[in-house]
Amino acid sequence: MPLDVTDTPSPRQSAYAAMRELDTALRRHGIVLPSLSVDGHSLRVGIGPLIELGRVNLDSAKKLTDALNGAASSAR
Repeated sequence: MPLDVTDTPSPRQSAYAAMRELDTALRRHGIVLPSLSVDGHSLRVGIGPLIELGRVNLDSAKKLTDALNGAASSAR
């Protein structure tokens, strides 16, 4: 059923949207987190949705660090 514009997204929908946006932003910087996902346990127990970033290889960690450092430098 399509969402009406007045409908508020569920926490699950919001979590998946946030995960997709993060994945898109990371990929623009050449960063792929293969285990990026919504933590199902957090949805089931009602603590609020969490995004699981997972493990990354050294190359991805370096790219992520460089991207964050670049963003921080341009914000100053």
